[in-house]
Amino acid sequence: MSIHAQPDPAKAETYRAVAMTTAHLRLSDNESLECAAKNPQNNLVMGRETGFLIKLPAGDDKVEKVADLSDEAQRILKWASEAGFRAVEFDNVADMIDGFPTFNW
Repeated sequence: MSIHAQPDPAKAETYRAVAMTTAHLRLSDNESLECAAKNPQNNLVMGRETGFLIKLPAGDDKVEKVADLSDEAQRILKWASEAGFRAVEFDNVADMIDGFPTFNW
């Protein structure tokens, strides 16, 4: 392979992500995700200025291990995992998703 050749993007591993507003999180979820993002042992939650990116482990049974989250947030992660998403982005400027509750905090 030439030193200047570009890798074939079709051969790269990819996965789908879904974005939604942080309003779908309770304040307690936000606090739990902040703690998880700061924990060097947790490699599934990344904190951002506008929210969080959560990588979903393969298998629905592992979704609960992401962080200590409310039933509503766990429902979102389970829904995303069952729909084939491997990441959920909670962002304060992302859209609401019909069918999930919203919280004002």
